[in-house]
Amino acid sequence: MAIRLVAVDMDGTLLNEEKKVTSRTQRAVHDAIAHGLDVVFCTGRTLCECDEIIAALPEVRYLISSNGARVWDLHENRILTEHCFAPERSLCLTERLLAFDGLIAVFTGTRITTCKGWEQRAFDVFTPVIARHTVKYYHPDEAQLDYAAGKHGAVEKIFCMFVSEAERDRAWDAVRDIPCDIVVSAADNLELTEPGVNKGASLAGLMERLGLVPEEVMAIGDSGNDVSMLSYAGLPAAMGNADPQLKALAKLVLPTNEEDGVAWALDRLTAGTLPQG
Repeated sequence: MAIRLVAVDMDGTLLNEEKKVTSRTQRAVHDAIAHGLDVVFCTGRTLCECDEIIAALPEVRYLISSNGARVWDLHENRILTEHCFAPERSLCLTERLLAFDGLIAVFTGTRITTCKGWEQRAFDVFTPVIARHTVKYYHPDEAQLDYAAGKHGAVEKIFCMFVSEAERDRAWDAVRDIPCDIVVSAADNLELTEPGVNKGASLAGLMERLGLVPEEVMAIGDSGNDVSMLSYAGLPAAMGNADPQLKALAKLVLPTNEEDGVAWALDRLTAGTLPQG
């Protein structure tokens, strides 16, 4: 069965290490869609963090954001489905996580709220690329717990970056008794969503809406929050820079994100020369 849709992660996959869409990738996505393929963004980012990518690739219609918490029709600017936190759960999780040394971010779709104090410290703790990203998109607010309680919109995801892997593990242990889905996309982070919310489940829901089956779907990713969507897709593909666990799931291993691996795959899909595993 021919591939009709490609679900693509953003960071570490669609984007290079500077978190940019290259001109080669822009062209490959444009050509793929012009030839009848659908391309879907499937990311841990929330909508407001995707502005530059959406602007670079306006042909892409669907966005699965915050690891599946919301599915957007970008062309109609509307939410198709959402599975956000129950307010009491997101508040409890945030309160516990704030006890540990890390940047704790509450995602509400149009805003990312963090605690005060990380505006400059981010440049001491994280890589320059990540620090610049947090300064641009993350908003310190003394009323962060009001956001965590859903008083300014439903909470899609809680995202945490800790000062060390050991600190992350201590924080993880502190929230194990609270029902939620937790994935890791880097050694120092945690990504938390409502129970059962993940990229794979939301991708499956979107495919049902579009009348597609897994055998018609290719999914491309690089890290732990991509496991569920690669497990769903008929053609799972891992980037050359992907975690070993993801490569083990994949039927194809592509070039790295610095080598435009997504463009490499889309060009071959369009030409009908992509190996199917």
